[in-house]
Amino acid sequence: MKRFLLHLVEPKVQLHAEDVSATPVQKVLELLSSMKKKGEEEKQKEAVQFAAYEQFCKNTQKEKAKGIEEGEDKIESIKADLGKLSVDIANLEESIPEVVEDIEKVTADQQKATKARGEERAAYTTAHSEYLKAVQSVGKAQKALKEKEVSPEQAESFLQLASKGSDLTDEDIDAFTSSSQARSAIEAFLSEGTSLEKPAEGAYSFQSTKVIELFFAPLILLGLLPSQIV
Repeated sequence: MKRFLLHLVEPKVQLHAEDVSATPVQKVLELLSSMKKKGEEEKQKEAVQFAAYEQFCKNTQKEKAKGIEEGEDKIESIKADLGKLSVDIANLEESIPEVVEDIEKVTADQQKATKARGEERAAYTTAHSEYLKAVQSVGKAQKALKEKEVSPEQAESFLQLASKGSDLTDEDIDAFTSSSQARSAIEAFLSEGTSLEKPAEGAYSFQSTKVIELFFAPLILLGLLPSQIV
């Protein structure tokens, strides 16, 4: 409004200064011409500005429409993913009890296997210790017998065991070994029916080989000693 009033005042001042003798009609025409020119210039500026605003709005609308479309596509994709995940969750929930059962079964089997291995190790350790003691005892007995360092009473006790034959008791065998395979070897050795009388003084010397065989037969059968040792 202020600019419009200035446009009205400026032509009047100019006309009054330039030509004070101009007629009122001429003054009005000049004023209207000036106003028209100013109006057209303002209109042109506004048209350019409006075109820029219009283009901006079109571009913005296009971008927003594209963004909305992409957002809707993402929403549909997310909904599809949610549906698939819901199905996966349901399937996993159904399989949880089975997995827990498998874990418990594997744990129980592991505990049983660990216990069995422990028992087997303990049995092996015990048997190994017994075999080592037996080998050491047999080695000492062999050395003593071969060097004839045993007394007639010791030889007599071994020969008395052999003389029992079928009357041999488990207690007699247990006095020499606790191994089932060794027991079988001793029983087989004694089943030959050896009948021996009480040895006279020094008679143990020619029976020492039999006593050595009695010691070594179980160990040879178990593969702990070579057969050539006796």
